[in-house]
Amino acid sequence: MPGHAGVDEVERRTLDRPVLEARVHERHVRVRSDAPARVRDHARRGVEGGDPEPAPRERLAIIFSIKQTGVPAGGVLAGALVPSMILAIGWQAAAIAIGVACLALAFAVEPLRVRYDHGLDRRAPITLRSALAPIGLVLAAPRLREMALASDGIRGAMELIHGDLCFATIYRRYNADPLDDPAITNPGLAPECQFPAPGSSFPVIGLQAQDDDPDGVVGEIVFPDIDVGGALELHEDVAGRDLDMNGGIDGADHGDDYRLLPVVIRVQWTGASGERSLEAHTLVTDR
Repeated sequence: MPGHAGVDEVERRTLDRPVLEARVHERHVRVRSDAPARVRDHARRGVEGGDPEPAPRERLAIIFSIKQTGVPAGGVLAGALVPSMILAIGWQAAAIAIGVACLALAFAVEPLRVRYDHGLDRRAPITLRSALAPIGLVLAAPRLREMALASDGIRGAMELIHGDLCFATIYRRYNADPLDDPAITNPGLAPECQFPAPGSSFPVIGLQAQDDDPDGVVGEIVFPDIDVGGALELHEDVAGRDLDMNGGIDGADHGDDYRLLPVVIRVQWTGASGERSLEAHTLVTDR
């Protein structure tokens, strides 16, 4: 993301999925009537909550984690290679090279489809309805819909922080203390830093705050700080990290000299099944 490098660690929560998995198999797995008995049996057991081949239930978590890792890994790889390619061969040639690489990868994995697509009806038409079916599934399941909204809210807040052009004042602008807004306390800031502080709370449309939420807003940005005499201070001993990277961890306020900034982005709401929460941990660093 522009502005800062970062490492994101997302805390995942497990959903109750037996009914959801059954609906996925019923809608998207079409088994040919002449398929081998073993294939039909695996498909039937998938709908009934068994282990559909070739991903046994006990390995689903690690397989999904590896698959999801490809998204940020691809972004990191592109960020490292594409600028150099553009400088070396121009953006047109770089775009063509990337397209060729994607086509080559598609052809390289094509032989694996024989294993993973066995038993499926290749004659089943691809329609707009089938393409939109996953969205309909999310909208029809309240718990899944709420989780999608919370995840999107966290993603937006994370992108806002990582894309901030003023690394040195991120803590002051996004913490819960409205009195240390750098636009007020430091009028000599660069023009791109002269804007009101967003604060530590953010709304997520479609989610209802919990009854005991202090400000009635579901989203919250949390730093490793403490209240000292009515003012917030960013502390290394709370973070458990060397925030100013001087080789040690102390109990001083590092709100103005940090070089690493741990951030927790949390969404807490009252949903169809009661009170729920989702949070993500990210580490913001200056370039």
